[in-house]
Amino acid sequence: MPRKRAQAPRDTESPQKPSRSANKRESHSRQALGLEIARLPAAERAALPLTPDLAAAMDLLDRLTDREGRRRQEQYIGRLMRDADEEALRRALAGRQARDAAEVARFHAAEDWRARLLAAAAGEMPELLAEFRRAAPPLSPEADAELGRAVEAARAARARGDASPRASRVLFRLLAAALAGGAGPD
Repeated sequence: MPRKRAQAPRDTESPQKPSRSANKRESHSRQALGLEIARLPAAERAALPLTPDLAAAMDLLDRLTDREGRRRQEQYIGRLMRDADEEALRRALAGRQARDAAEVARFHAAEDWRARLLAAAAGEMPELLAEFRRAAPPLSPEADAELGRAVEAARAARARGDASPRASRVLFRLLAAALAGGAGPD
């Protein structure tokens, strides 16, 4: 009969070192963060707090086309991420994602307003435009007049059955700029 191993008493005061699996999960997490940053345009990466070696590795990854070379470079980026300030990078990415989400929401709102303005009856237009003015940041008198002309042009193009979406696009740009607090198209 095999002998039972005697279990060593657990010392609750000494901290346990992380398991190999935990180390691998952390390594993969850092590498994934590094690759998410590497997918950003170079101009946006330049604004992040990257170490010089990490920034150079990400620039090289952009230029590599060989699959195995890219894989090795991705591994190297994961290794360099150990020295990077992970929390600062995560905060910067979260801020970027929040700005992107706000921009998408603004575009959806502009699209909704465009659809409402184009679908409304002619008698409802003054009331609908007044509602938009209350929802959007204050517009300059010139921007307000330009918005009114763009609504009229898009409605006229739709009434004519004009296949060109030009007037509707101009209206969308003006609505998006107005919702962003700008005076004109982006």
